Amino acid sequence: MDSQRLCGVEERRVGLYIWDAPVFAHRGVLLDTSRNYYPVEDILRTIGAISVNKMNVFHWHITDSHSFPLLVPSEPDLAAKGSYGPDMLYTPYDVNRIVQFGLEHGVKVIPEIDTPGQ
Repeated sequence: MDSQRLCGVEERRVGLYIWDAPVFAHRGVLLDTSRNYYPVEDILRTIGAISVNKMNVFHWHITDSHSFPLLVPSEPDLAAKGSYGPDMLYTPYDVNRIVQFGLEHGVKVIPEIDTPGQ
């Protein structure tokens, strides 16, 4: 027996219809890791949080003129000379892991790579 019945309160049930749908198709967050490095675990935690908050797009600005933290196997010097430090890199495995994690949580990950040349 619940506390309301013990106290003599009548049980009342009200019929409700809850409609919960997004107004916008694109609900996203942009993270600029070219200006500020974030560890992979922090990025995964961010994607999990935006998923829980019903957002569906994670725009990941990986590289820019500030840094090039993406390890490209065919051009390893880009990351070696362009990252903030040797431990502040994203490998192809990291990128794949982040994209897959997004898919598993209903979040489209859009990796953006600016090419050097400015």
